[in-house]
Amino acid sequence: MGFIAELKDVRKSFGNIVALDGVNLRIQQGNVFGLIGPNGAGKTTSVRIFLGLLKPDSGTVRVFGDSVSDPLSHRKRRIGVVLESPGLYLDLSVEQNIAFYAKLYGINDWRKPMQSALQFMGLWERRADPTRKLSKGMKQKAALARALVLDPELLILDEPTSGIDPLFQSDLRQKILDLAYSGKTVFLCSHNMAEVEELCQSVAIINRGHIVTEGSIEDVIKSFENRCFRIRIGSKLEEFKNDKIDFPSIDVLKRTSVQNEFRVMINPEYGINDLLEDLAKRNFVDVVARPHGVGVADIVEALLAKDGVG
Repeated sequence: MGFIAELKDVRKSFGNIVALDGVNLRIQQGNVFGLIGPNGAGKTTSVRIFLGLLKPDSGTVRVFGDSVSDPLSHRKRRIGVVLESPGLYLDLSVEQNIAFYAKLYGINDWRKPMQSALQFMGLWERRADPTRKLSKGMKQKAALARALVLDPELLILDEPTSGIDPLFQSDLRQKILDLAYSGKTVFLCSHNMAEVEELCQSVAIINRGHIVTEGSIEDVIKSFENRCFRIRIGSKLEEFKNDKIDFPSIDVLKRTSVQNEFRVMINPEYGINDLLEDLAKRNFVDVVARPHGVGVADIVEALLAKDGVG
């Protein structure tokens, strides 16, 4: 399958603030692609540029093979969007919100796709309720149903589960997986590492407007294997913690909930034996090291620690 959307060497600034600095992203058709980063990293700016709501200062933006600088009319019905703030009309019912949205996109026979979307999201029985009476989780479900009424090929989701309770998060994630299994392409922006690891096949980590790493979840995690360890120190604990800057083999050092234990991410230019030898030379005794499984959260933490956050 080809790429359904891509940014090529895209730059965007707001005054003196560089939001995107030569960003390259390619979203493969049929995949769930995750864009991870801290607040202010450039995730939402990337979304707005994909949607044609912001014009890049330079670079190329393509969606469905067409330049976003071209008129949007032939593409807009092929894209569904859900943002962190759902943007529903609170005084309208759920049904009225979706009908209004469908008519804006020229869908006159909206009743059948609306019923299908609401039933899929488990909201059919709530269709006549005023939207303001829905919980935040229900509003997010309604927003996704609104996007699905178009039967879009590409779904762009910007922090879709932020601020909603865990049960709604779990349910919404399952719906996103169901959509992916049905053949939809999903572009997911999030700072929730567990969510990205659960949902995405490919991932890019963005910080301060540039891509730190990109690839399949499996390849990104594999590249960090044999680098994450738990270290138990028998003496000089505070010295070890305070002197971590002097250990070139350590990228990230965190204390765990276990007494005398630290979690370390080894610099890729070194190995665990280099750290153990360095500790022995500095008279640290009773050192025990054991591998610690690496996840997306560990990788993001290590990359942002090296790159600097913000």
